[in-house]
Amino acid sequence: MYLIDKKKYFDWINSNKFLTGCQKKVMIYLRKQLEKIYVNRQSNKQFYTYIENAYKSEKILIIAKIILLLQKFIGYKKAVNLVSEIKKNKMTDTEVLKIMEKTISEKGIKRNSNDVYNLCSSYKYVFESLALKYKDYIKENNIDIKKIIYLDIGCGNGNKTLMFSKSIGIEKENVNGTDIKSWGPYDTALHSSHQFNFKYVKEDGTLDYPDNSFDIITCFLMLHHVEKLDFLLGEINRVLKPSGRVIIIEHDCHDDYDKMILEILHKCFEYLKDKNNDDVSNSGYSSYHNWAEWDFIFDKNNFTYVKSNYIFINLEHSTRFDNIYYAIYAKK
Repeated sequence: MYLIDKKKYFDWINSNKFLTGCQKKVMIYLRKQLEKIYVNRQSNKQFYTYIENAYKSEKILIIAKIILLLQKFIGYKKAVNLVSEIKKNKMTDTEVLKIMEKTISEKGIKRNSNDVYNLCSSYKYVFESLALKYKDYIKENNIDIKKIIYLDIGCGNGNKTLMFSKSIGIEKENVNGTDIKSWGPYDTALHSSHQFNFKYVKEDGTLDYPDNSFDIITCFLMLHHVEKLDFLLGEINRVLKPSGRVIIIEHDCHDDYDKMILEILHKCFEYLKDKNNDDVSNSGYSSYHNWAEWDFIFDKNNFTYVKSNYIFINLEHSTRFDNIYYAIYAKK
């Protein structure tokens, strides 16, 4: 877990000119409340702990979020019933995942024909919105879009890399991706099929590019998996041009409920999608932060905050269980 120096963080909060007095009080309070009900992934009791404490505290939105998460995999009615069963029987995470796996194998998931996802994929919706933000910057600074050099860090299968670059209109030969050799479902075989310039992250964690190489660098939902975060941010700063921009999409994690539901989400994907049935006891690294903590981390690594906002996958869902948001930073 990435450790934030509380004193330095609180001092940074109190001196931050972009935060109101109320925001400063709330951010400090929330930080002090962490680890009150949290249990880790290895406990095998995250589903139950989350649901039981939410019901005890009558946190309706928190309960709604776990139902939304389960609905993603097994549908609404089964999600509601499963939440009740978890609470009643004090089920382990393994038991919950096996029930979900059985449900999916028997019934599958059928989307409603009127679902807005059929009109526009979730990532396309997000990337087109983000592209507008970046295009404003291009226009304001008279930048030639044909000369923009783009790097996506943690590019995975490359689908999001291409989708984002096309949303902006970046020339194909100027699109670059980098990733480690193996992570989760991604391996060397997958990386060999990319339709853009690709390089592996070096064994020592450095990015295999010269200084001041890129106009725009993106990190889409991957920074929370990076153990040597300060080192990577130093590398990003090194390969970013002086006038460049870094765009991140991350989870806005404020409390123990946020942290547990994000770990539950990853557990579901790894167990149900990637078929990693050993995930409950052997989970990968993750460290989640809220938007203010991410600003603090970027600030101490020589970046300046530009703008940020919450992300909605579509107009139908304004409440999300994973609290994703975007932020844009520049070099100091």
